[in-house]
Amino acid sequence: VSDSRDSRDLAWAQYDRKPDSIKAEARRRLEALQAVEDMIALGNRKIAAIEAAAPVLGIPVPTIRRWYKLVKNVPRADWLVALAPRW
Repeated sequence: VSDSRDSRDLAWAQYDRKPDSIKAEARRRLEALQAVEDMIALGNRKIAAIEAAAPVLGIPVPTIRRWYKLVKNVPRADWLVALAPRW
């Protein structure tokens, strides 16, 4: 998701047309990253937060790291779109 308004609007329009199963997976990924972000806000280092959250969430550490790469340089408001699988 780029910063320009037109590209953001296009990305969200494309997301809105995706099947519910894709949207559900994007929400699951977002919830996982939000859990990690909550731990970071409490003073944990990012990698420690990921390693602590992974077993609780039932998601492997490398998977969470991969999801963070998907949202790198993406405004937080657009993380849901960025996390939508491209299957």
